[in-house]
Amino acid sequence: MPKAVILNEALAVQRLELERQPVVPLNVSYGLWGAVNGGGDPFGGATRKWNLYRGLELCAKAGVKGISTHDGDLLDDDAKPPTRRRVIAGYKRRLANLGLKAVCYTTNLFSNKVFLAGAFSSTDPRVRRAAVLKCCRAMDEAAMLEVENFIFWGGREGTEVGEQDSGEAVRHYMECIRLCVLYAVEQGYAYNFTIEPKAYEPRFDLYLGTGASALLAILHYFPEPELRARIGVNLEVPQHLAMITLCPWLDLGQMLDMDKLGAVLHLGGQPAGRMDADFGMGVGRTNYFDDFQTRKHLHTHRWQRWAELDCRPLRTTTRQESLLAFLQQNIRYLRTMEGKLQVYLDDPTVLQLERQIFGRVQPVLEEAMELARKELPPIKEFGLRNWGVANAIKKLGQGFKGFADTAAELNTDVIEQLNYRTCMILLGDESEKARKTVARFLKTR
Repeated sequence: MPKAVILNEALAVQRLELERQPVVPLNVSYGLWGAVNGGGDPFGGATRKWNLYRGLELCAKAGVKGISTHDGDLLDDDAKPPTRRRVIAGYKRRLANLGLKAVCYTTNLFSNKVFLAGAFSSTDPRVRRAAVLKCCRAMDEAAMLEVENFIFWGGREGTEVGEQDSGEAVRHYMECIRLCVLYAVEQGYAYNFTIEPKAYEPRFDLYLGTGASALLAILHYFPEPELRARIGVNLEVPQHLAMITLCPWLDLGQMLDMDKLGAVLHLGGQPAGRMDADFGMGVGRTNYFDDFQTRKHLHTHRWQRWAELDCRPLRTTTRQESLLAFLQQNIRYLRTMEGKLQVYLDDPTVLQLERQIFGRVQPVLEEAMELARKELPPIKEFGLRNWGVANAIKKLGQGFKGFADTAAELNTDVIEQLNYRTCMILLGDESEKARKTVARFLKTR
């Protein structure tokens, strides 16, 4: 059964009070690929050529604590083992000297021409062979760096015209991932693994496009509990869901509740329904409410891993020293959201509203739900079923007031009022007048 982080219904009041523990600032890491991005787009070439090692220095100066890296940021695809060992050792020393932690490592399976039509999911076995070899070499490098996590992101794992059955493509994709994970485990590498979902871009349609589809693939292709426990989902919020106009924190809540969010959460800014912008947090038409809800979800589940900035300066930013201000502003934005969340949690009106939204404890329902939460032995071993469920359902009906009477007791108006109160907090209006406007909708029972 999923390991639920939020407490169950019988502890609803205690749950709300537990959520009001102080907000702990998240450690910030940065995807170094953003620091070396040239700023090119389909209609124009690069506008900058920044030095990777200067980028590391600016990260440390800005207050970034960790760094994640593509193998291609450091090495040519055909680099020989001695070169790879030398470069990785030098990079590791640079990070240590700057006080930076190597958080994640990943292999670039999207830039080399051999992966033009896919890598792990390619129709051609020669390509899948090349992809597995490159990935396992990157896994060796990740172990040298002592990272916490290895990311699988399939930028070319997709299609435009359906040249192969999509189920077969996902099977190829996941079997290659499984082979690489088994390699790393067999080698004794201590890091964990995550699959990063994305619905489209650079290919028009990508396999494993959402967190839910990636999670389903993990559950199917990693039946062993020990292996499954080491593989999570690496969400990019809001970018990869906002770009297909889905709510970014719905996927996030599911991953958190099932304890499948990996070592990092990728953060940035994204206008809804547009191509993957990788804007900085709060840039342009970013949805502040979504960013607030993202941070609130992390706090509710007491998630304290890495908030990783997977974003880059705008194409119009050409001087490398501007990277410092970019990083500082992103960190300040995150800290501001954490401060707003603390105001929200300390707000007595919010607490009153939430208490009405979540309602009173129903012991008879809790008794029934405990049966649903239990993990059963293999069902095929049972004869006549006698789990006590029918009796529990019968008890639910005893003393039930009926639908009309139950509906009459509800105060669903407070849901919208909670949103208004949240917006006032985000806008900085904490006046008594704003509180009273919302408080009128509270019922006293």
